Amino acid sequence: TFHIENLETLQPHDEIKFVISGRSDYEFARDFAVRHDLARRVNAILFSPAFRKGASGARDASNCLIDPQELAEWMLEDNVPVRLGLQIHKLIWDPAMKGV
Repeated sequence: TFHIENLETLQPHDEIKFVISGRSDYEFARDFAVRHDLARRVNAILFSPAFRKGASGARDASNCLIDPQELAEWMLEDNVPVRLGLQIHKLIWDPAMKGV
C-alpha cells in the first residue's frame, strides 16, 4: 500500500523505482512522476520490468511480464526523465532464488 504523505519525506538523494508489468502500469508511473514533479525531487526515477511470479530457469528477459525493449521504447517516445532499471539479480541467478 502506498501512502501519498510519504512523498513529503523524499530527499534529493533518494531513488524511486516503479515495477512495470504492462502499458497501464507504465502510463500510471509516467503520469504519477510528472504530476508529483519527481524528477526535481529525487536523484533518480527507475522503471523496471516486472518478472513473472514463480519464474525460474531461464535467466533472460523471457521471464519479464513486459519486454524491456518495449518499455525502453515507450520511455524514449515519451521523453520521460527516468532510467530503465533491470533487476539484474534475476538475470544473474535463477529468478526464483531468494536473498540474492
